[in-house]
Amino acid sequence: MTRPCARCVLTEDFPGVRLDEAGLCQHCAAVPVGASIADERARMESELHSTIERLRGTGPYDCIVAFSGGKDSSFTLKLLVERYGVRCLAVMVDNGFVSGRALENGRAVSEALGVDLVTYRPAPTFMRTMYRRSAIGPELHAPAAAIRASSICSSCIGLINSYVVRMSVEQGIPMVAAGYLAGQIPKRSSVVTIDVGAQARLRAKSIGTYSRAFGPDAAAYFALPDVLPGERTLTLLCPMLTTSASEEEIIREIEPLGWVLPSDTGRNSTNCRLNDLGIVVHLRRHGIHPYAFEIAEQVRYGLMNREEGMAKLRSVPEATDVSQQARAIGIPIGEL
Repeated sequence: MTRPCARCVLTEDFPGVRLDEAGLCQHCAAVPVGASIADERARMESELHSTIERLRGTGPYDCIVAFSGGKDSSFTLKLLVERYGVRCLAVMVDNGFVSGRALENGRAVSEALGVDLVTYRPAPTFMRTMYRRSAIGPELHAPAAAIRASSICSSCIGLINSYVVRMSVEQGIPMVAAGYLAGQIPKRSSVVTIDVGAQARLRAKSIGTYSRAFGPDAAAYFALPDVLPGERTLTLLCPMLTTSASEEEIIREIEPLGWVLPSDTGRNSTNCRLNDLGIVVHLRRHGIHPYAFEIAEQVRYGLMNREEGMAKLRSVPEATDVSQQARAIGIPIGEL
């Protein structure tokens, strides 16, 4: 049996993981413990607060929130509105596979918080093609992406991020926010500055790959505004990194807003019905669980105990469990 880290849930065959003499992976060895974690959260919260104060009032809204109706983005929206007084525009992307309950949650939470809500529904034919080509055939995303998300999720997140960035630039909104957890983004910081022009240049290199895989319409969905590097910056807010709330505590916080746990989104999502399919595809393609790195970070930072994390990774869907989702995007179950 592959040796696990003594502190988190990663094993020594996970890409890039090395265990030291004490049995700790390098990620755990680099993370503080106890009071030091609380100090780190306090530092990030102070940085978040000062950034918001500096940028608020400089656009028609202070911040666009990438809002899925799931628990993490709902809690993020609640934090920004109630704790920091941010004037938010919530943007939901209905990919055609968002749970009906999650759509209702989005409407209920935004209404309870007094937040304007925009729902964007990309063409269903394009979305099905994107998901199908992401699930079968060659891997479309960088190797580093494989340790943080399934190929299905990476494609979807890229499309959503592109839409949010374009909207923020077009409307002059200085901040964007998302319900990112520790382990979902490379840099552990509550505030990240994005050079839109530099990101557009990087994205242009990927659009050819996406166009060949998803069709010529891919450029319209994934392209970023054509501005020069250094000409336009955005500030990404990650409020979830400042909180010590567990999953159960987050749900208790948002339930009074009208949020109800969906029953059709699988084991690791509270908004999308394709999530389990993404897990099955990722396990077969890469041999690792796409949530392992994220869960490991939650364990390191005390948001989940190690036994809970191990249980989540052991509870994986079977191909037969996701046959309906596979058929919905045009994949015969035999191709999984």
